[in-house]
Amino acid sequence: MKLSIIIPAYNREKLLAITLDYIAAQKDVDPNSFETIIVDDGSEDGTKGVYETYRRRIRHLKYVYRARDERSCRSRARNLGLAESNGEMVMFLDTSMLIPNHFIRNLYRIMEEHAHPKLNIYHYMMGMWVEPEKHDLTVLDELTPDIMTDITKRLLALPEWLDNREGLFQLADHDLNKLAAPWTLGWSGCYTVNRAFVQEAGGFDEAFLGWGAEDTDLSYRLYKQGARIIADSEAPALHLPHFSPKEASVKEVLNKRINNGKNLMLQHQKRYEFDTEFFQLYPGPYYNHVLARFHSLSLMEIVPGYSGELLRMLRELLREESRTALIGSDLAYFIQGAGVTDVFLQNPNVIGALGRRLPDARMHYLLGMHTPFADNAFDTVVITDYIRAFPGRFAMRLLKEASRIGKRVILLFTDEYNSVINWLDGQHWSDIELIRKSATANKLTVAELAKVESTRILELTGPPRRKDLSSEILAGEEGHAVKQPMPSAQVTAD
Repeated sequence: MKLSIIIPAYNREKLLAITLDYIAAQKDVDPNSFETIIVDDGSEDGTKGVYETYRRRIRHLKYVYRARDERSCRSRARNLGLAESNGEMVMFLDTSMLIPNHFIRNLYRIMEEHAHPKLNIYHYMMGMWVEPEKHDLTVLDELTPDIMTDITKRLLALPEWLDNREGLFQLADHDLNKLAAPWTLGWSGCYTVNRAFVQEAGGFDEAFLGWGAEDTDLSYRLYKQGARIIADSEAPALHLPHFSPKEASVKEVLNKRINNGKNLMLQHQKRYEFDTEFFQLYPGPYYNHVLARFHSLSLMEIVPGYSGELLRMLRELLREESRTALIGSDLAYFIQGAGVTDVFLQNPNVIGALGRRLPDARMHYLLGMHTPFADNAFDTVVITDYIRAFPGRFAMRLLKEASRIGKRVILLFTDEYNSVINWLDGQHWSDIELIRKSATANKLTVAELAKVESTRILELTGPPRRKDLSSEILAGEEGHAVKQPMPSAQVTAD
């Protein structure tokens, strides 16, 4: 069997029925070449009745039921479907996601053209951001499987219906491995992946409860394990906008945002890498541009060329300390001259090169806003002028975390310095008042220890404000989903 379509469902009988209508309408494909699996995540409506109706229209239609409990979530529902699947590829499809009648035929073409044991296909999804309360949906009144392609062509002329990943799909010419962070585009509303590959990776991580980040977490793990990622814009899927009860809509949106923030942090805590650390601040397609810039920069273009006299003074300040960290330099002369033991860097290529030159230094692929280190893990954390290249809220987070993991923070501040990069961007660096404001907000006291030429050596001390995140790291192998026993479920199939 070529394909298994997995549809998680919870109390959406009407939307599920419409989704199945469009699967039943597929043309020019062998109906025995794919199966469809409905995973009922404890619905209390007529979801099973929908299955009973469509089992006569769709061959190889399965129904999997799991009673609702406190661990119910999209991840578990999709994993249940994955366990029951038999296809070479599996497609995760949300209820309310409609596929045109040539979708599976087009999918088989992509599978043949890009045959690969680790193939991932990110499908174009229209209407993800359409709001029923704000946008005109009357065009959908005439929507049927036979004319869906004509309707979608009309909708693609309206900006609110576009998939906001479209620009990156085009930029990479649909070969998403060309991008810096293609995994950020791996959204599970309509997403196809090699079944053996996703099973070996452990499927979706069921620690992600509620809405958000469970799909980018899986996409990230698959990307790290060598996924071949292709975008498909030839057969756009259409997300059918649906209303939420008015009295619950504001609360629902707020809860989604809160839960998404928690899940983004969980995604980072599983691995503690810069990719996921900074993704919390730019959780969307634009992150590809942000990460590409970090991966193309040398910090020599950002921070001043600190003098040998300053480095000697800094080394003397750190002489009696056993463990010290540096944020904001990737130059061997600075690392050796200051005598630091740990370095936080944001460019994997630089980490590799420096690691070979300085084998005794510990290199960490982190910025320093959310780290796995315990309170006071370092005697001192040294931060260069690099902190001034970031907006104030980022600088505040860096100081907050540095003051947690370090017994003290030393900040190098060079008066009247603006880097070439910032000058080209037309930006100005944070001044000393913003640094003092950030320190005050974090209950840190600032003292000037010395000044070498135009660079001040500032000492920041104070009580840590943030709890030790290292205690929250998930059990299990770092960077992989924690494999859990598969829950029991009732399976019905033709």
